[in-house]
Amino acid sequence: MTIDPSWFVRPDGSNGATGIHGTGHVRRVGIHAAAIAEALDFSQLECEALRFAALWHDIGR
Repeated sequence: MTIDPSWFVRPDGSNGATGIHGTGHVRRVGIHAAAIAEALDFSQLECEALRFAALWHDIGR
């Protein structure tokens, strides 16, 4: 099973990853989270899930 990025897109085409930090911030969080997970021997699917979960970490701010 792979994670489809389209699962994380809102009906207006955005992913909600804007605001005070902007999209660069959430992408960097995803990159760093996945790198840490890889160093800890997480599976490829878990690393991919973390990368996508990072897109949502500032929701509700």
